[in-house]
Amino acid sequence: MQSLNSIQDLFQTELMNLVNRVVVLRCKLEFTEAYKRNLAWLPLGKSAWWPINPKQEFGGVVVLLDSAKGDRIEVWAGRTSGPDSGKVNRRESDGRWTLQVQGPFQFLGLMQASGVKAFLQKTPGNLATYVDRDRSLDPPVPQWLLPAQQRPRRGFDPEHCGDRALVKPGSYSAHRAHGLIVNSLATWLRGRQGYRDLDNILGWHDLHAYDPADQAELFEVKTAAGNADVYCALGQLQLYELETGPSRKTIVLPEEQNTEAAWHAKLFHLNVGLITYSKGPDGYVFTRAVPPPNWHR
Repeated sequence: MQSLNSIQDLFQTELMNLVNRVVVLRCKLEFTEAYKRNLAWLPLGKSAWWPINPKQEFGGVVVLLDSAKGDRIEVWAGRTSGPDSGKVNRRESDGRWTLQVQGPFQFLGLMQASGVKAFLQKTPGNLATYVDRDRSLDPPVPQWLLPAQQRPRRGFDPEHCGDRALVKPGSYSAHRAHGLIVNSLATWLRGRQGYRDLDNILGWHDLHAYDPADQAELFEVKTAAGNADVYCALGQLQLYELETGPSRKTIVLPEEQNTEAAWHAKLFHLNVGLITYSKGPDGYVFTRAVPPPNWHR
């Protein structure tokens, strides 16, 4: 997973590239009500019930969320929205605010609980800590202004996958197969196909890598092979190539629904590759579709 050495690292991400101050919040597992509320609210772009000074201004919110399993902390971040730094819905009972960001919070990675003090250069409690951007640490050319090929790569962060209960008005659980497929694809490409320099940006492209011939390739994984799924994947690949730089483009689809017969010829003529997958007893099995010799573009 992505590890952050300093709070200043956050200002170098595309998410925070225009932000000069963030408020950092530590959400401890022992404070059960606030902890559960944040678990439910972070994907909705909200962080719950913080004692924020109404006169403090900031452009981003970082939530350090204790992991329910193990001695780790999840790092979530988002850009604030609105003229009041995202402060909304003040509770009259105790003066606490809810913080709202643009879209959902982005999960940036994990860190050890012992590293929190080094992360902030102080020990945060459950109160807010304000951190200002140190301009002297900014690179001469911000990475988002570099040509795509020259931008530093994060490496591959395995996606969240498996079962997780989601708290809503009425609870339900979801099985996130997409993450399992992406992680299995990364293992297959690296171990069986000789790919290197795997890269993904959580919330953006699924996977980018270089094959043994040093050809860049961009992958988009779908869990179904209907018209909407394939049309969406085609658009995503076009947009994500602006971030990764010129790359061969490949869509990864489930083998069922006669996928290869339905889509391979069409994708081939668009110069887009196809990999199909099926689930076997030992995990996912991937097959790259090879065009017949009589096909011509």
